Amino acid sequence: EETGEAFCRIRLPSLIDEEQAQEKDAKVQEAVKRPVSIRGKKILLVEDNELNMEIAEFLLRKEGAQVIRAWNGKEALECFEASAPGDISVILMDLVMPVMDGFGVLKRMKERRMIEEIPVIVISAEVSIPTIRQTYEMGVVDYISRPFDAQIVYNRVFNTIKLYAKQRRLMKILTDQAREK
Repeated sequence: EETGEAFCRIRLPSLIDEEQAQEKDAKVQEAVKRPVSIRGKKILLVEDNELNMEIAEFLLRKEGAQVIRAWNGKEALECFEASAPGDISVILMDLVMPVMDGFGVLKRMKERRMIEEIPVIVISAEVSIPTIRQTYEMGVVDYISRPFDAQIVYNRVFNTIKLYAKQRRLMKILTDQAREK
């Protein structure tokens, strides 16, 4: 009768490691699940047509957003640059405007890397495919054609704010985790 002993080495993670992992998982889950709305969010509305400005502003304020008005691209850049980082949640902008058009704004924002910090949604009557493609190439996150449906505008603004809010929360979690190491 043979007897022998066999040894195998098993690494059992410590209880502390498991608790830390669960805590990190809980933070990530909380960041993803946290509800977002446009209530209280600041939206920079860039529009030179008074009627279009009133319609869009009414729609956004009705849902609880704070609207900052800019009547041309130059005013939009000044408003954005004067705001604190993260203060404005989204820019909703026309393309055809006096003083500085939407393409001028996008060009400046891209040059200054501001386009990476804030989502820009274009809302315009311009529906040519080359124009729409050019706006996306310049960094816009969405393009809404006029005439527009109010619910679609709201949904796109809401979804964009929600996406960017989740992205910022996840980036903060990752940054915090990197600092812990």
